[in-house]
Amino acid sequence: MRSIYLDYNATTPLAPAAQEAMLPYLADRFADPSSQHAPGRAVGEAIEDARVRIADTLGAEADEIVFTSGATESCNFALRGLIEPAIRAGEPVHLIVSAVDHAAVQGPARFLARLGAELTVVPADSRGLVDPQAVHDAMCASTRLVSIVHANDEVGAVQPIAEIAAVCRGEGVLLHTDAAQTLGKRRLDVEELGVDLMSLSSHKAYGPKGVGALYVRRGVGVEPQIWGDRQELGQRAGTPNVAGVVGFAAAAALADESREASEERMRQLRKKLADRLLADAPDAVVYGPGDDQRLGGTLCVALPGVGASDLLTAAPDVCASPCAGGYGDAGAISPTLKAIGAGPPEACGAIRLSVGWYTDEADVDAAADGLLEGWERLRG
Repeated sequence: MRSIYLDYNATTPLAPAAQEAMLPYLADRFADPSSQHAPGRAVGEAIEDARVRIADTLGAEADEIVFTSGATESCNFALRGLIEPAIRAGEPVHLIVSAVDHAAVQGPARFLARLGAELTVVPADSRGLVDPQAVHDAMCASTRLVSIVHANDEVGAVQPIAEIAAVCRGEGVLLHTDAAQTLGKRRLDVEELGVDLMSLSSHKAYGPKGVGALYVRRGVGVEPQIWGDRQELGQRAGTPNVAGVVGFAAAAALADESREASEERMRQLRKKLADRLLADAPDAVVYGPGDDQRLGGTLCVALPGVGASDLLTAAPDVCASPCAGGYGDAGAISPTLKAIGAGPPEACGAIRLSVGWYTDEADVDAAADGLLEGWERLRG
């Protein structure tokens, strides 16, 4: 039996159009984009064209886009670049994040707390959603930044970012969102969302790995985290990943163009997969919100009586992730599931199944068969 890839929230295959766009910059168009000679200028123009394309996807201006190595760097850049200068200046500074944010936000937030920032982690409800009122209630006179993920990668909960942004604007507080999971799945218009900073990842949206971007609204001062020459508008030193940047822009444009049709198709495939599993395992637990507040292709489910790693080992043709895979041993519960009130034994068996562009109904049926057969063997 062939492998069935259901781990699109972890990473996506490279779109052929993105690969084609990259190839010249892996071969003859190799010049340093900072060089003043003709080959260098041509490569520099390719980066600026990519910057415009990413900006257009977000409804932003080109000079508001800084290319990075990915969303993890972008999140660190946003949080540390805004909070550390205040800490060094001896100012009281308060940072708010959510309990369902990715480690790329929670990690630097905890680091900043060790440096002296006050940190508040606002809760999520049982669906994985953050209440804008809870964000408002957590604010104080020294609140400098709120960072709330746009969509959680495990349960697929899409946060009410526009409502949270309205709360932040009313208090004069900046808002960052980690949109690594939503590029190509939700409309990302920075004006409609009202965000001041947004982190993006290429490889979550059919682009190459090792490249991403940080949107920084004009007038928002973020201290660089990588110092040296003045590449990337003076915000990030170092010769850029030219091929990656070009491929990222091509993939992002393609993902955005196909967004609505793709998301509806993903929703139908995810629903079919959930229905198949629940029909034969009616005691299975599905985590996350309803369809209107969930990423179409994300299913977080626990089949009763088995551990996540054991289940995926028993169904080796299904390529998916245990929700606690990056957080500990087989009996661990991921921080997201803890945050929404899930507990043992069910949550220890939670797996994340995420469909994508190249998933079809035959894949869904085969995956359901494989998981159910593995589950029955383990329980038998």
